[in-house]
Amino acid sequence: MLKGKMLFVLFLAVVVVVAIILISRSSSLLPEEKFVQLYIQLSLAHEKYKYNPPELEKEKNRILEKNQVTMEDVDKFIKAYKKRPEKWVKLWEKINQELERLKREGSLTPP
Repeated sequence: MLKGKMLFVLFLAVVVVVAIILISRSSSLLPEEKFVQLYIQLSLAHEKYKYNPPELEKEKNRILEKNQVTMEDVDKFIKAYKKRPEKWVKLWEKINQELERLKREGSLTPP
């Protein structure tokens, strides 16, 4: 009887830990700076491979993997920001500033 109770308590503890991990992971958004970099990299890849969809898909996957991000993470970020239009303005300003910086440095080339 005691062994059964201990197993049940252990099972509940595991379930609680897994639930906490899943909830904390699902509620976190990409940092803005990471989104800015991803957006620029993905846009440059699109420009480079726009006439070659299979290569574009490979490059997109490579960029996401390199940054340890999924499209679900990106979509979640976009969905959250769509709810707060004022955040979009600041985000586009950051993207434009980063593009200008890369342009000045001469490093604004597709991957």
